[in-house]
Amino acid sequence: MVHLDDPGISNILLDDIDLTDERFRISRPRRDDALARSIAAFGILVPPILLPAGIKHVIVTGHNRLEALRGLGEAKAGCRLAETVSPDALRRHVLEKAYANALGPVGKLRGLHILRMAGADDTVVNDVAAAGLGIPRDFIADDGLVAGVLDLPVPLRRFLDQRDIPFKSIKALMMLPAGARAFLSNWVDAYYLRLNIFRDVVEMILDICRRDGFPGESLGLSPVPGRESHQEESRLHEALFALRYPGYHGVMRNVEPLLEEYRRKEITLVLPPYLDGSALEARLHFDRKDSRLAITEKLSRIKPEDIRSLLDLLS
Repeated sequence: MVHLDDPGISNILLDDIDLTDERFRISRPRRDDALARSIAAFGILVPPILLPAGIKHVIVTGHNRLEALRGLGEAKAGCRLAETVSPDALRRHVLEKAYANALGPVGKLRGLHILRMAGADDTVVNDVAAAGLGIPRDFIADDGLVAGVLDLPVPLRRFLDQRDIPFKSIKALMMLPAGARAFLSNWVDAYYLRLNIFRDVVEMILDICRRDGFPGESLGLSPVPGRESHQEESRLHEALFALRYPGYHGVMRNVEPLLEEYRRKEITLVLPPYLDGSALEARLHFDRKDSRLAITEKLSRIKPEDIRSLLDLLS
């Protein structure tokens, strides 16, 4: 066996490598087959690094490469075997991945965790985390928070990295009960939720939990595989919005007759989504042939008291 920095390479059976062990994994999981195409054409250009640990080798670097190799039906991989993993070598590895933009937020937190577990100097670790990885101070100072993120269900961890979810939203996510996080994990495993949808969903669930507790299975909101993604996102968002703002639908039922009255007058009143805003729009159609009298008549169809009553509903 050799030190981490030694260039010696050995052919290792993939069956002798624990491909499921992610204790050192920091790079985002690859969602496309570009890496597999490269390996099929040129082989693995940068050998993975393995650490012996019991029956099977543990992957230190090269998780994506080895998974792609397995997918190609290969039985062996040229790897470096390391007796130890020095803190300095790990620091360089983490920073190289960060500068290559290969790390999502979970990968960055895992990098922080790995450096600490390897016994790196606290001052060095904190500097790498803050300046090199852009991890907020509240995460750096809270080992329990970092451990909680690293213990999230696999689909949720991978989603956070693939979508580059901001640390602010991750902190809100960690304030949810375990059942709510499992619920979200099921959704992101079925559908690749957009960032704004995920952020809103987390915030609404957090508000619901603070007020009522997490409704759990009674929520009746399991993802239905195979449906159009945006349609399912909207179903999830709208159902949670109705729970978060139970008075909204009642308000809209009262408002709809007024909106329909204006539509009959050929005027469209546009309210902000979910009444979340401070302004509305009134859309009228004017033709170049309209006389001043016709224009005045169209404008007179709008009653100031109606507009004022709708504005009073906005937040």
